[in-house]
Amino acid sequence: MEAGELSDEGRHAEAARTGAEAVALYRALATSDPEMYRPFLALTLDNLSLYLAECGREDEAAESATEALALYRVLAESDPGTYLPQLANGLVDQADRLGDEDDAALDVLTEAAAIYRAVGDADPEMYRSRLALALYKQVRFHALREDDEEAADVLAEIVGVFRALVESGSRLFRDELASALYWQATYLEKVPQPSDALEAVDEAVGRYRELVEEADSKDDRTGLARSLRLRAAMVSFWYGREGDALNDITQAVALLRRLIEDDPESTEFQADLGAALHVHAGRLSDLGRHEEALTAVTEAITVYRALPEDELSLHEDSLELSEGLLLRLLSAYN
Repeated sequence: MEAGELSDEGRHAEAARTGAEAVALYRALATSDPEMYRPFLALTLDNLSLYLAECGREDEAAESATEALALYRVLAESDPGTYLPQLANGLVDQADRLGDEDDAALDVLTEAAAIYRAVGDADPEMYRSRLALALYKQVRFHALREDDEEAADVLAEIVGVFRALVESGSRLFRDELASALYWQATYLEKVPQPSDALEAVDEAVGRYRELVEEADSKDDRTGLARSLRLRAAMVSFWYGREGDALNDITQAVALLRRLIEDDPESTEFQADLGAALHVHAGRLSDLGRHEEALTAVTEAITVYRALPEDELSLHEDSLELSEGLLLRLLSAYN
């Protein structure tokens, strides 16, 4: 408990020292009474791996996670009902220690997901939400390798997990379902499977609208804005529905302006606004409204250039696209 509190306060080195002391204590106790203290040793080793990782001591963190996992395997063999979920948790932690660059991380996450599926009925809200977390880590693994089809397949399962939770009566996971649908649409478009992608983003927009109407939270407004921007791009590129696209992106821009008003220091919202204004300019241009398009893309460029230097470096390609669009619009307008 003390190590966890130190970690929460950002005192990572102290947390690691305290965690190491707890491991030493439980290791000694587990030697004399394995049945009683082995579970505590596994837990403290798992926690220690986190504290070591927070200190940048990755090799030691991986060693601690590996030892914890070996103990959880022994425990799960003797009492699967109690320790299989903890084994799955330990596998997810080990995947974090391995990192996205290590192909073994995917095998570890696959094993964790299989366990969460097997135990899901025991506590659906807990274990199925943990399944979704393990699956999201798989998506990240595939995304880094540009395995878009694999990522889309995993996201389909995540959508199914949250849909089942919502349909069972839990209102706690409606925003997670909307978010999963947004990401599923993103990767289905990349595959590409435009009709399936549009179906997913249509549902995401609808679900986010319901959430915004009920609570108007910042996260749900953000999700709605991003889903509208994605749908605007889809219906324009794949279906030539420029009027629908303009309607969606106009709403997205308005939502982002509100978000920035509420949180003017957020560079994330500013970058999102720049991207939305670029799409807005493109749709206005497609409809022959060049003067309005010029205004929108000029604002997009201004928004991007106002970002702090470290943030701007992440959006240089987007800035270049907006500058290119500006030149084309100036040429067409003149």
